[in-house]
Amino acid sequence: MHMATKNTTGQTPTVSAANKVTTYDLAIGILAIFSLFILVLIIFVPLQPSTEDLLNTLENLLCVVFLFDFFRSLSRAPKKWNYFLRGGGLLDLLGSLPFSRLAVYVLRKVLCSSPLSLR
Repeated sequence: MHMATKNTTGQTPTVSAANKVTTYDLAIGILAIFSLFILVLIIFVPLQPSTEDLLNTLENLLCVVFLFDFFRSLSRAPKKWNYFLRGGGLLDLLGSLPFSRLAVYVLRKVLCSSPLSLR
């Protein structure tokens, strides 16, 4: 005989296992915020060349981590193309590409020469 278990709180669980935020996801999110902070520093703050080189090296290391995260997520996705096109895979891949000095230079010129610039 099978006995049904009752939820004593009367509430149904609202978070499924697939939607649960893991420590890994939290760490990737924190690294993404750190990466954006580094890019803002590189683009908008005048830095010494040695400091800019250090920040570019850190950014490149973070790109390797994000590329690993992209391949990890892609390998775990049941439908690879669905993940890539609709599940954020394309954005994960773009986020893992290193932001070159040329792109920073062009972005700095475009943003700092626009009428909406803060400078």
